[in-house]
Amino acid sequence: MKKLIVIIISNLLFLSGCSSLSEDSLSSNENMVCEKIAVTGSNIKKRTCMSKELAEERRKKNQEAMREINKRGNIYQDRN
Repeated sequence: MKKLIVIIISNLLFLSGCSSLSEDSLSSNENMVCEKIAVTGSNIKKRTCMSKELAEERRKKNQEAMREINKRGNIYQDRN
């Protein structure tokens, strides 16, 4: 019984050490940007990492899309 408990505890420590290494290596990279994004249908946010260049490109595309939506106005309004 004691042997089983020792094995379980050592496995938990090993697995938690592995997960922390991957997060540290991603966040320590100066060219990476990490953020937590809400996933539709879930209360748990997902951590996503990408290069700074990709993040900047994504931000510019989103801003342009919002400008286009604002130019068109509300296309779904009542026309009565």
